[in-house]
Order: sequence, then C-alpha cells, then structure tokens
Amino acid sequence: SCGRLLSTITFDDEAKTEEAAQSLGFMQSQAAAVESPACWALMVAFDTPLPLPFDAAVVDPVEPLAWISYNSSKPGRPAPPPHCYVIHAGPEWSRSAGDAPRETVAAELLGHLQRFTNA
Repeated sequence: SCGRLLSTITFDDEAKTEEAAQSLGFMQSQAAAVESPACWALMVAFDTPLPLPFDAAVVDPVEPLAWISYNSSKPGRPAPPPHCYVIHAGPEWSRSAGDAPRETVAAELLGHLQRFTNA
C-alpha cells in the first residue's frame, strides 16, 4: 500500500475555504516548531482529473507519498484542463532518493501516484 489518508481538504465553497484556512493555520503553527528535512516535490498535469475524492490530502507517512494536492482546485485558478497536481514525497523516501536524477525521481513518484489513485 502507498499509505492511508490522515486528513483531506475540499475547496467547494467559502465555508470550506475558511475550514481549509484554519487547517492550514494549524499545520503552519506545527511546522514552525519543527526542523524540516528536504523533500522531493513533483507537479504533474493531465487532460482529465484523477479519481480523487479530495482537493488536498496528507497521506499517512508510509513512504513515499506524504502530500497530494489538486492544484487546479484552488480558488481563483483558471478552469482546467490542464488538471495540475502537486505531490510531496516523505522525508525518508526523499533522503533515500538523495541526488538521483530528477527525471528518475519524477518517474518513481508518478508511478507511486498512479498506484495510489489506481489510475
């Protein structure tokens, strides 16, 4: 398994945007108190959306996926296509990927995303 969801966010309306802002505020306060290791990040674009029931999710820290965000769903963004997603790898996986070529890392993260979404 690629991991389980710990929390999700949707940006359907103003109330949910406020809820997301509160969640992000909480995450920011927690992150400010922690020393962050480096992580690999990937942005990908598709002609059709992935079959995900959320706009953003923290994935259980079972490496490599740690964060998935449907970037195109953010308020004020132009209507897709393309459908853009941002994927952050977890710290252990990022550390193990080290200085691997970015093309190799991108291909591996994309494969993990495909397995996670069954797409």
